[in-house]
Amino acid sequence: MKDRERAASAVDRILERLSPWLDAKRQEWLEQDEGARTPTLPHRMITDKDTGVLRPCLNLTRLVDAAGLKPADQKWLRTREALTSAINEIAAEQGVVGIGLQQQRDAMNQAARQEVITAKSRWKISEENLVEALAEIQQLKTDRDYWRDLVLAIYRGEEVPDEVVAIAAAEKEREERR
Repeated sequence: MKDRERAASAVDRILERLSPWLDAKRQEWLEQDEGARTPTLPHRMITDKDTGVLRPCLNLTRLVDAAGLKPADQKWLRTREALTSAINEIAAEQGVVGIGLQQQRDAMNQAARQEVITAKSRWKISEENLVEALAEIQQLKTDRDYWRDLVLAIYRGEEVPDEVVAIAAAEKEREERR
């Protein structure tokens, strides 16, 4: 229970310092001309892995320093929803990638990439099955054409090849045994 009390105390202490600082940063943001606003939260520019576009990403170390928090408070800012959401709300308003959001996005992108790989694998198997089925259809057409030509030859009174006579005799013998 002591750990929970310590965590609650740390969150309260951090919020007490962080809330006014975040309110001031929000106010600075709102006071800028709407079309020319730049983020007031500490950030660094990162290249978006998907689009190649530079985007502002929250710099938590600088935020902790600017808000007058202890360096060890970064742990609480990353792990406590009350703190993370307070920061990420303002970060989102300013178009800044917030705490943990880049990792979430990277994880979602990795999951999407894995789904594409899986789909490609399924597609390859389906493609192989299709090739096999088409080959089988072609063989059936070839067999059909052979037997059609044979029936026509018999109908016209032409000589039947010995192999066909042997196949027909074997088939007749099998039917008689049943």
